[in-house]
This record gives sequence, C-alpha cells and structure tokens, in this order.
Amino acid sequence: MILLGAFMPVATVPMIVVLLVATFTVHVSNGFSSIKLLSYDAMGAHFGQPGYETDLLYRQSLSGANGHKVNNGFTLGYEYSFHLGP
Repeated sequence: MILLGAFMPVATVPMIVVLLVATFTVHVSNGFSSIKLLSYDAMGAHFGQPGYETDLLYRQSLSGANGHKVNNGFTLGYEYSFHLGP
C-alpha cells in the first residue's frame, strides 16, 4: 500500500491540467465567487454557475499531494504564530 502512494504526484498532474482548462474555458467568465445566489422563493434558494474560486481550492488541494506535509491534520506544513500584547 505504501508503494501506491509514491504515484500520487504523477496521478495529480492530469487532474490539475483538467482543472486549469475548466478554469480558463468555463469558470473565468462567471467571476471569482463560488456561490452565486440568484433568488430565493418558496421553493428555496436558486444558485447560479460557480466561479473559479472552487477550481483554485481543488487545485491547491491536489498540489498539496505533491509534497506539502500535513501536520496534525489541519495545516499544510506552515507554522503561524500570533503574539498578543507587547
């Protein structure tokens, strides 16, 4: 099973290419936002076509499989520190 993980970076390349093509051919014309509320009535909310924000999110998650380390299941290898006070 560990050997299968070695092919993950190679497997993500075609997926990233498909996302880039979809981003530039379909979603750029819809703008950035992933949620477009068109209307709301008794039947519920009606949404429009998503923008390219979702594609960027998916592409980043696939890029994370190409070498970014996941620490504690929440971060992608980056450490943040916040200092309160002087």
